[in-house]
Amino acid sequence: MQTLFPTLTPSSVAKPGAPLHTVFFGLVPPVGVARRAHELAQGLGQGALRPERVLHVSLMVVGKDLVEPPPSGLIDGVCACAATVRQRPFTVALNRVETWRSGPVVARGGDGVVGVEELHRGLAETLGVGEQPDFTPHMTLLYGQGPAAPQPIPPITWTVRDFVLIHSLVGLTRYEVLGRFPLSGREPG
Repeated sequence: MQTLFPTLTPSSVAKPGAPLHTVFFGLVPPVGVARRAHELAQGLGQGALRPERVLHVSLMVVGKDLVEPPPSGLIDGVCACAATVRQRPFTVALNRVETWRSGPVVARGGDGVVGVEELHRGLAETLGVGEQPDFTPHMTLLYGQGPAAPQPIPPITWTVRDFVLIHSLVGLTRYEVLGRFPLSGREPG
């Protein structure tokens, strides 16, 4: 996975027990939508439910499993670039769940994630990195056993009006929003 912070200390030299740091762009649903997604997840399978407060759709990881959080200068630069992204607000609709081989049970959408894919492309272009070829818009609902085959769900839907830069303390389920970027209502051009 390509990240913007390849020169920072990787997790291979982490102190035992110390949390790792991941920084990523994502879409955070409104509280009511997160609550409905969490309630839906309760009936999907066995495992560790993701708390409502951390439910999101990832757009792009910019630093993964770092020993220390990226310096504020790097964060400021990433935020300045992200603030230039131009895209109109859009609706996201996640209408099916599936269990991935690596363990998470995720909500996905067909045509309901087109705006997410466009935002991912625009963000990659603005930051000067390539699109992640394996980018699959999804919301992780739980880690554990879920449906054996993809199944439809009542859509998890909201209008996306902004995206955020999140600092995650890996394994502690603690997120800190480092920046919020409103969608402009204007397309690039």
